[in-house]
Amino acid sequence: MKTYPTQEEGAVFTGMHEKTWARWTKIGRKLLAKLPVISIEDRHINWPLKAPTMYVDSVDFHVPETDPIDKDDFSHKFNHSAHWCMLGTALGCSRIVLMTPGVPAGTNDELSLVAGTVLPNLHDDEMIAADRVFEGVDRIMTKVSEPTTAAELISNRMIQLMAARHEGLNKKFQEFEVLKTLHFRHDREDHIDFVFAVASVVQI
Repeated sequence: MKTYPTQEEGAVFTGMHEKTWARWTKIGRKLLAKLPVISIEDRHINWPLKAPTMYVDSVDFHVPETDPIDKDDFSHKFNHSAHWCMLGTALGCSRIVLMTPGVPAGTNDELSLVAGTVLPNLHDDEMIAADRVFEGVDRIMTKVSEPTTAAELISNRMIQLMAARHEGLNKKFQEFEVLKTLHFRHDREDHIDFVFAVASVVQI
C-alpha cells in the first residue's frame, strides 16, 4: 500500500500470476481493515485526566471522481474529489482510538459526525480536545482565541501539543501512496477498505 504497485508490477515482484496476486492482496487488505486494533477505550492508557481524554480532527483523502462529478465530493483543499474521516488520538500513548468511515468532503459537517460517534462514548465528566471549528461546543475543549490568564495560556499550549501529535499520525497516513494518489485503480467502494487497512498498519 505504501507504493501502490499496478497488478502487473505486483505479480512480477512476487512471482505470482496477476489474478492470484490481485486475489490475495484483496484478501489481505480486507483482513487488515477489520483487525480489532483501534479501541476508544485506549484513550485512558497512561492518561488519568478526564478533560480532555483525546484529540480529534479530520483527515482528508483523495477519492476517484465520479462521472458526472458529485459536488458533495469536491474538496477545496485538494481541488479534487475527496472524503474525510474523523481521527481520534489518545493523549497518553499516541494510539489511534477512533477512525470513522469516510464522509464526502463537500458535506463538511464535522460537528454532526463527532456528536454521533465520539460524544456518546464519553463518561459524564469527560471532555475531548479539538481545533477551533468546535469552539463553543459543549464537552469539547479548544484553544482560547484571546488568552488573558496563565491557565488559558497553559491550556492553549497543551492543545497545541496535542494537535501536533495528531498531525504526526496524519502524516503517517500520507506516507501510503494508495491514499494520496490521484490515480486510484480500484473501485471507488474499495477506498475505505484501504483507509482502514492503512490505519491498522499505522496502529500496529
